[in-house]
Amino acid sequence: MSTFNGLPAHILLNHFVVVLAPLTAILAILCALWPAARRRPIWLVLPLAVGTLVLIPLTTNSGGWLAARVGPSPALTTHERFGDTLIYIVAGLVATVTLLAAVHIRVHPGADLPHR
Repeated sequence: MSTFNGLPAHILLNHFVVVLAPLTAILAILCALWPAARRRPIWLVLPLAVGTLVLIPLTTNSGGWLAARVGPSPALTTHERFGDTLIYIVAGLVATVTLLAAVHIRVHPGADLPHR
């Protein structure tokens, strides 16, 4: 995906990642430090983390498309490096949230599982 309604898709996708990654991290910290808050939000945090991880390659690919049209610059090179590094940070967040959910299931077996 290169454009969305005439705008570069990277701009829209970048905003999703910039909002979702810190929000997910804050919610994960809340769930880790406050067991009572872990009961329901952990089932929201896990898909948020995975969704953010899925969005990052889409964002970096659309950023590569945009960078080819903008031309090279030092600021753009720095921006690209941050984007390339972010996937590892969010993968760590996904692993942490998965571990936190596993601990929650182990401590409270059968309780508070998401309803189907």
